[in-house]
Amino acid sequence: MKSTLVKLVTVAALSGMMMACSSTPKSQLDVSTEFAPMELTETSRGPMVSLDDVLFDFDQSTLRPEAQPIIQQAAAYLVNNPGRTAVVEGHTDATGDARFNQILSVERARAVKDALMAAGLEANRIKTAGLGETQPVDNNDTRNGRQANRRVEIIFPQSAI
Repeated sequence: MKSTLVKLVTVAALSGMMMACSSTPKSQLDVSTEFAPMELTETSRGPMVSLDDVLFDFDQSTLRPEAQPIIQQAAAYLVNNPGRTAVVEGHTDATGDARFNQILSVERARAVKDALMAAGLEANRIKTAGLGETQPVDNNDTRNGRQANRRVEIIFPQSAI
C-alpha cells in the first residue's frame, strides 16, 4: 500500500510540475525534479507528510531552502487532488518555555502555509494549527525523542476545511 501511495504521489508531483512549467508565473517557486518522492503516511484523518526540524534553524520559524522540494511536492499533490485540503500542524519538543514553544509551533505552521501559497495554492485550502509540545510522538527525555517531536505535519483530509 505504501509503495503504491509513494508511486502515486511521485506521478502526481511530476504531473503538477509539468503543468507548472507551462503556465507558472515567475513569482512562484522554482520546481526541481531531482528529489526523493514525498512519503505519505495514511492516518485516520487522511494522508500525512511530516517535515522534521532540520528544515528550520534552531528556535526559528523560517523554512530552510532544503524544505522547498517537499513544499513543491505537497503543492503538486493538492493541485492534483482538488477534493483535498491541507491542515498544517506545528509541533515542538518540551524543552524550554511552553508559551514560547506554542508560539514557535504556530509560526512554523504559518511558514509552511506561506510557502504552499507561494507555490500557487489558495489560502482557503490551507488551515494551520500550532500544537506546541502537547502531542509528542516520542519521549522528550532523549535527544532523538526531542528531535522526533520537533516537526510540522501536513495532513490532506478529503473533506473541506
